[in-house]
Amino acid sequence: MFDDDLLFSDAQALSADGYSTNAVEIDKTPAEGLEIEVIVTASTTLATLDILVLEKSADSAWDYTSAAQKIAQRRITVNSSGVGRTVIRVQSKLAYLKLYYDGDSWGTATVTAGIVSGSARDLTA
Repeated sequence: MFDDDLLFSDAQALSADGYSTNAVEIDKTPAEGLEIEVIVTASTTLATLDILVLEKSADSAWDYTSAAQKIAQRRITVNSSGVGRTVIRVQSKLAYLKLYYDGDSWGTATVTAGIVSGSARDLTA
């Protein structure tokens, strides 16, 4: 279950690589980190989507190519039903997190992503 205030993307349509609709203000993460759940549906099966987690002290001038901003990366492969899902645990001492989506052969996709209070029990990481 997602909290509206902690969503990076809420059924965000993707037809090209791009940033999440929202940055989430966290101030900093607790010592154990935060979990970000990402769910993607795509028009092409066996498509892949790389999710880059970025951090900054201000919600401006995001740059997914900056090694200083990137704190995590995970690849989702869409299954035969057209759905992919993952959880990424991150730690940050900065105020904001934002996601960047880098797709490969997925045609059009829809992404929902947000900070969750714990991993879904039906999901194996």
